[in-house]
Amino acid sequence: MKKSLALTTLSLALLLTACGGGSAPSSNPTQVPAATETSPSAEATVEAALEESPSLSSSPTESAIGNVPMSKYATSDRGLTVYEVGDAIDFYASDSQAISGTMTINKVRPSVKCDANEMIVDDPENGRFVGIDVSIVTPKASSEGSGDFSLNTSAFSAVAENGTTMNGDAWSFAAYTCMEENIKTSLGPGRKATGTLILDIPKGDSVVTYEDFYNGGGGWEIAVPGK
Repeated sequence: MKKSLALTTLSLALLLTACGGGSAPSSNPTQVPAATETSPSAEATVEAALEESPSLSSSPTESAIGNVPMSKYATSDRGLTVYEVGDAIDFYASDSQAISGTMTINKVRPSVKCDANEMIVDDPENGRFVGIDVSIVTPKASSEGSGDFSLNTSAFSAVAENGTTMNGDAWSFAAYTCMEENIKTSLGPGRKATGTLILDIPKGDSVVTYEDFYNGGGGWEIAVPGK
């Protein structure tokens, strides 16, 4: 009888232990994960993207020519500034940064009919005569001295569509004698001149180039159609 009672008591104890064997609830409240912070490297990447994007940048793109947008004065494969009809080109005194004159391109003529005396007019030496109508204005004399404006005619040349540079002189004797009157290529301070630059270049689509960095004329070009 005692043995049976002991077994019953032991079984009851084991049963109670099994029912209460679960882990006690934690006394700490549920922890909320901290918000993820943006790493410094990620922030730098975003800022760099904003600066490089033209549509998101707050400041306009500027070129080396004052504050003129890059799209206004592009640079050709030859490293020359590309001008079009209506553009104004500043020339500088060779011994300072003062502007000696400004030449505006009014029109480009793919072909020109000479008006000089037939006795002195020659045929083009290089293929055809083209005309660039220009207006030149020089600043008034100042205490700093802007120097005299000078257009170096020997600095003109032409490059064909395939990149070939002409061998002859664009300002040939035939070009010089084509017109009864040639535009003044040298002007003093406070003066103006309007006329046509006659050049003797090969036939076909090409660009007229001007390279005279030493005398302040810079390096530029303008397209001239073949017809």
